[in-house]
Amino acid sequence: MTKIPETLEEARKLPEEGGGVAVYFMWRGDELLYIGGSRQVSQRIDQHHRTRRYGELHAYARKFIPFDRVTIFKCEMRELYDLETTLTKRFQPSLCDREDGGNKWVSG
Repeated sequence: MTKIPETLEEARKLPEEGGGVAVYFMWRGDELLYIGGSRQVSQRIDQHHRTRRYGELHAYARKFIPFDRVTIFKCEMRELYDLETTLTKRFQPSLCDREDGGNKWVSG
């Protein structure tokens, strides 16, 4: 496995493209807005783009997230939930406010 980002700077430098299973970071400028996890990250990010562009709300996009960039950390399916929770607790993105480190919205 690739080294898990320990700092926001490391998370900012992650790749901006990828597919498959991954944890993704949604940014507006340098502000981290949201961390999510998905089994099909490219499709999940496409859903966020459609919500942003057209105001469409999808089953997995219950809130508009005003992001301008996404970075991706690929992982194994068995690691996805724990990584998403760990990274959310570590970085405390502004749109993820559950006390258990999870997100308010369901990830696809």
